[in-house]
Amino acid sequence: MRALVLCLTLCLAGLAQADDDRRGFMGGLGGGWYNNTLAASVDTGYALVSGQDQLNGLATAVRLGYAPSSRFLLQYLRYATWSSGAYGGTYIIGLTGLGATLYLRPTAPSFYLTAAVGLADVTDVGTAQASPGRGWLIAVGFEEKPHLHFEGALMATRFSESGYDPYTGLYMDVQMYGLATLFTVQYLWY
Repeated sequence: MRALVLCLTLCLAGLAQADDDRRGFMGGLGGGWYNNTLAASVDTGYALVSGQDQLNGLATAVRLGYAPSSRFLLQYLRYATWSSGAYGGTYIIGLTGLGATLYLRPTAPSFYLTAAVGLADVTDVGTAQASPGRGWLIAVGFEEKPHLHFEGALMATRFSESGYDPYTGLYMDVQMYGLATLFTVQYLWY
């Protein structure tokens, strides 16, 4: 909790300067649309079952970071995709990690590139059951005017779980891979 208060205090202090210089602390929020291709395989020891599914829905982005220059940004970020599953549940597939952004120009308008690595998760909202994994993100974007960003991103996630299924009593090894394209509009305060 203390870390969250410290981060918010530092970001808000940096935002108080209210200019269009990207240097200093920043925070950002965004939303948009995504398409995710999920591939999964389940090995029960008796049979190997695999399949693939397409998901579409809401994409969200949250960023907190620091820009030591007007062209380079280091950040903590959370990108998440929200969708309804085949069995009626709501699922969140996300990436929480550390990233870097390089703007091609020191002021808007400017194209930029973002890369991030971190921990991925898939969460069933109804049961709050989460499966951890790892992932990465690569994005290309355009800051049209100060603070307003349009972004296209590719997010890859991998999850694996092993254990006994309480319903069947079988030992299962589950591997799931996701590759999502995200299109978001983001507003960054700096």
